[in-house]
Amino acid sequence: MVAVKLKGLKIVRSKRRYYVYVRASGEVIVKGFEGNEAALRKHLASPVMLGKYNAKRRREKREYAEHTLGWLVAWFTNTEKFTGIEECLHFQKLTAETQERCSAALACLEDLYDDALTDIQTYDIVQARDHVEKEKWPAFADIMVTTLSTMFGLAVERGWMKINVAEVSGGLSI
Repeated sequence: MVAVKLKGLKIVRSKRRYYVYVRASGEVIVKGFEGNEAALRKHLASPVMLGKYNAKRRREKREYAEHTLGWLVAWFTNTEKFTGIEECLHFQKLTAETQERCSAALACLEDLYDDALTDIQTYDIVQARDHVEKEKWPAFADIMVTTLSTMFGLAVERGWMKINVAEVSGGLSI
């Protein structure tokens, strides 16, 4: 077996468990791994973990098909120039702190970025919210849902979605 060095990872051991983070973003790749260091290294060498590691490295350069969640996030956060589509100014009007929180919340949804906007259901948002509540904290999950609701509202206005599947009751928006 050929040894491969995974660059940019931070491995932390706390209370007999291992945690592996992407050094640049602080994002968790492995959380609460029980076992010794050799077992952790074997786990990191598994195809699933190598896929996660490589996906994180490629993510910045990734382009998403039109009318997918990743495409909408890129439009909303203005990370790309879109031809024939008016620019989204909503995100630019937010404070830098709010932009940072919204971007971090949307990053938690990267596994869904390839999903077509028309395929996303309220159930998907609820599952994502529940997952983020466990991985992060409840207020962070609320930020994610509020950001999605605002973004989907803009998509409905432009005819990219029929309904806002993440609509937040009580009129909250960013």
